[in-house]
Order: sequence, then C-alpha cells, then structure tokens
Amino acid sequence: MDALIGNVFRHTPQGTAFAVRVERADRHVLLTVDDAGPGVADPDAALTRGVSVGGSTGLGLDIVARAARAADGELTITRAPMGGARVRVSFALAGARR
Repeated sequence: MDALIGNVFRHTPQGTAFAVRVERADRHVLLTVDDAGPGVADPDAALTRGVSVGGSTGLGLDIVARAARAADGELTITRAPMGGARVRVSFALAGARR
C-alpha cells in the first residue's frame, strides 16, 4: 500500500486529488488507488523491474505485482475515472487460494 500511495505523491503534481478504496469481492480483496494526475503512458513499462521515468528505483510496482501474484491475485494499471492512473491490486482471500 505504501508503494502505491507513494507513487501518487512521487509522480503527480502536488495537490493532485486521489482516492484509495478497499473492496471485498467473492474470492478476492481489491485495493484500488485512483488519481487525477497525468496517468501512466505505458503500463507495461511501469511494471518492468528497475524501470522508472520519475527518478525512483522502479521497483515499487514490480514488488506489488509479485506480492499480488504470490497471493493468487494480480495488479492492473488503467485510466482512472478521475483522469489519471488507476492501479488495482487483487489478493485472494485466505480460504479462496488455489
């Protein structure tokens, strides 16, 4: 969660609106971070280990994606209703894991 929210502060202008939402689905918990910033031009590149356009290490989203996969979930990056990035991470509920 720290990496996702930290990305909002590192990669959007100061004062950019953002929202964090946690939802329980049938077999997963979904964590969604939306922002009103410039968005992510190349989501695949954003998930490439060690690649960053913002002066960071480029490891945060890769670590989050690996943690999600380890918990039978996934990480997706799309466009948020607010106009910027939507990063959604799912984690399988303990009883729902494969």
